[in-house]
Amino acid sequence: MFKARDRAVNVRNLKKVMEAKARKQRRFKKTMQKVVKKAEAMQGSGLGDVEKKQEIKKYVIFLYKKAMSMTKKRETTYVVMSKRNKGKKPRSVKGRYKLVDARLRKDVRGKMRADARRKKFTTPKRRK
Repeated sequence: MFKARDRAVNVRNLKKVMEAKARKQRRFKKTMQKVVKKAEAMQGSGLGDVEKKQEIKKYVIFLYKKAMSMTKKRETTYVVMSKRNKGKKPRSVKGRYKLVDARLRKDVRGKMRADARRKKFTTPKRRK
């Protein structure tokens, strides 16, 4: 009984993830179609060649950046739990945040230092 219940929960979560990814993809395609439509509309307008190219380029770059920002993963700020912030979002933090304890933060930073040290002291292989 429990295995069946757990399986159903896992499938539900996967479904939600797939739906979210599909929504993101649809939004991306929609903005890219806007870029194409706008470029085609400007081709027929009465502007000169140079102005037309500049206008198209500016608009295409703007919409392309907007579309690409949708695919970019948002940064998460890690906020260390303390008596001062009491599990609330501090004023200095903008956007996404995750509350963590000091131990996790120290572990992550130690791991980063160890990786950096490993990269620094590994000697490249010599060719014969």
